[in-house]
Amino acid sequence: MYPDDERNPPERGLVSTISNDPPMLNWIYLDKETHELKYGNRSQSIQNVIGPWDWTADEDGAGVTLEEWEGFVAVEEKEMPDGLKWALYYDRWDDDFGGGGKKIGGRKRVELSLERRVLPDEVRRMQEEAAEKKMQVKQSGDMKTTLNLR
Repeated sequence: MYPDDERNPPERGLVSTISNDPPMLNWIYLDKETHELKYGNRSQSIQNVIGPWDWTADEDGAGVTLEEWEGFVAVEEKEMPDGLKWALYYDRWDDDFGGGGKKIGGRKRVELSLERRVLPDEVRRMQEEAAEKKMQVKQSGDMKTTLNLR
C-alpha cells in the first residue's frame, strides 16, 4: 500500500528497484499533467496518480492494470540524451489523449500491454535471502560509547 494517510481508501502502489546495493525502491506513478509513467521517491510521486495497480482477471492474470484497465501507450519522443526515443504513457480517459493525440502533440503512438512475470518460488526466495543479508548490520570491534558530562 502506498504510504499516504490522506488517501482514503489507501491505494495499492507499484514499486521498482532502482539500486541493488544498497537496495532502494522508487514508486511508479502517472504524471497527472502529462499522463507519462514515471518513477520517483514519495515526495516526487505523492501529488500524482500512484494507483491502484493490479493485474487482469483473465485465466493467466498476466496483464498489468492501472485504475482497473490496460490503457498503456508508447509515445514517440524527440531523441533523449540517453538515446531512447519512446516513452510510456497512459491514455487515462481512453480518448486517444484528447482526440487525435492533442494532449501529446499528435505524436506517433502505439497501444501496448504490460505483463507481469511471477518469479518461481525458489528464485524469489534466493533474492529475498540475498536482500536480507545486505540489510543486516555488521558488527566489528568494541562498539562501546562513553558519555562524559564534565
